[in-house]
Amino acid sequence: MKRAVRLAAFAVVCALTLSAHAELWTLRVVGNLHFGEGWTTYFEKEGPEYPFAQLAEFLSEADWTVGFFEGVASGREDLAPFVEEPLRSSSLAAEALRVAGFDAVSLASPRIMDYGLSGLQQTVGAFDAVGLVHFGAGENLTLARTLGTANINEYEIAFAAFLHGVSRAQAEERTPGTNILAPSILKSDMASADAASDAVIVFIRWADSARENVTDKQKMLAHMAIDAGADAVFGVRGRELLGVEIYRDRPIIYGLGEFIRGVDTPKKHGRVMIPTVAFDGGLPMRVDLTPVRVDTILEKGQTLATKLQPRLLIGTEADPVVNLFIKLCEELGTAVEKTDSGLRIQIQELP
Repeated sequence: MKRAVRLAAFAVVCALTLSAHAELWTLRVVGNLHFGEGWTTYFEKEGPEYPFAQLAEFLSEADWTVGFFEGVASGREDLAPFVEEPLRSSSLAAEALRVAGFDAVSLASPRIMDYGLSGLQQTVGAFDAVGLVHFGAGENLTLARTLGTANINEYEIAFAAFLHGVSRAQAEERTPGTNILAPSILKSDMASADAASDAVIVFIRWADSARENVTDKQKMLAHMAIDAGADAVFGVRGRELLGVEIYRDRPIIYGLGEFIRGVDTPKKHGRVMIPTVAFDGGLPMRVDLTPVRVDTILEKGQTLATKLQPRLLIGTEADPVVNLFIKLCEELGTAVEKTDSGLRIQIQELP
């Protein structure tokens, strides 16, 4: 459905009573899923439920849950790497995501081609085998640009993913890799998705930057995506946490940070905020941000059996990341309010 049609429809809906209001649907997104081979033992010994045992209910309660998958998922240990320090996770990572409540993953990762075409094919096969939607990478540029799709509460939702600034992993017409965040491709893909869908969701893996704030180029490209038809933009830039901007009544979550990282690997941000966007059809109404602990450092009372499992932060232990995120959002001109479970950004009011 075209953007203008959706906006006109919203004006009509706002004139109706609350009882006649369309049912909301929710989208929850997490940052980098960077398992690595160190997780293989845990998958095999503890089972696929292990990584998200403390968070599965939270992850699965949204209508759709999506993450940024980093690297290759393969059951083959004999794959020949194309880089010095390749990133390979067991194919059991796909099963772990499925049982935890994930519905889809973005594959637009700078590490997706660490094992060449074979590694990409193994990764696609792993997610196909467990029924997770994937998008953002393929055996050529046309396939890498293929949208992920979902029908949620009778709304048609399109998902597109792009890799920014890492040319070695980007696809060409006859070369495998990721979708390219080039203005011409971005505008074309958004136009196609907007014409065929009620909502268009964009995922961007940004090039790493020495800056700790949102760059002017990131703003320009994210704004361009929304101008061309996107209804929400989610980004990851390495390990960075970046704030939320509301542009033309659409949310841009610039940097989600790392959600899962290799075993015993320190994180820059061991506490992150997980966004959940509530939509009315194709219109984002609010963003709820939930504080989650994701680091792997043992504290008093913790055991090796649970130290790797992300968990919700409650009460005062959430204050550091909540206060940091308020600051990050305010730097982007975004007003946030504290709630019992974290933060809320209200975009539209229900009538």
